[in-house]
Amino acid sequence: FEKWKGASKGSFQRYSQFMDECATNYLSRWFCGMDSNCHSDVFSNIVLKKAMDTVGHGYAFVGLTSEMKTNFKILMKLFPSYFGDETIPIDICNKCKQPNADPNNQPPKLPPAPKPSQSNLDRISARNALDVELYKFV
Repeated sequence: FEKWKGASKGSFQRYSQFMDECATNYLSRWFCGMDSNCHSDVFSNIVLKKAMDTVGHGYAFVGLTSEMKTNFKILMKLFPSYFGDETIPIDICNKCKQPNADPNNQPPKLPPAPKPSQSNLDRISARNALDVELYKFV
């Protein structure tokens, strides 16, 4: 938001993607499904209710990408016939790996990402109020 003020015209496509993924209740729409109500009004409580119903009744487990290793350990316990093979790699985040990763398959320690300003956090939270509620539900 603030960072994008005065951005070059060449960055418009990236800005559009950012707005679609970060400012339109992306996860609520995802879990809501393909019904036309899920995409016509992305700020509707209908979207939130259907997403909550889907998460509550349609999934055995919902994990966070930031906790991928923990997620796989849980999946190994929940579904041992599918995830029970202990040779399955549990660190499979391709986006997380760096070309200069150490030989032990541990990604290098990166400096902490800068924290968003309070103004940006407030804007993101307001634009994603349904996602905030869905996260509390999960």
